Amino acid sequence: MVLISREGHFVVAVGDGLDLKAGELAKVITSVAGGGGGGRKELAQGRIKNPLKAEEAIGEVKKMLG
Repeated sequence: MVLISREGHFVVAVGDGLDLKAGELAKVITSVAGGGGGGRKELAQGRIKNPLKAEEAIGEVKKMLG
């Protein structure tokens, strides 16, 4: 699950049984929209610099999920 606020704050949560890490997904989001973040395997948070790129960032996360 990825939540991004209008101000650019985001949270990423990954459930058990997935080979993905929330921190890795946070890096994908910030690579698209700028900013910074990180966290553990199951939970990460951060802030993007360009909230207008939030949709594009979520699209990149969806690509990773297949």
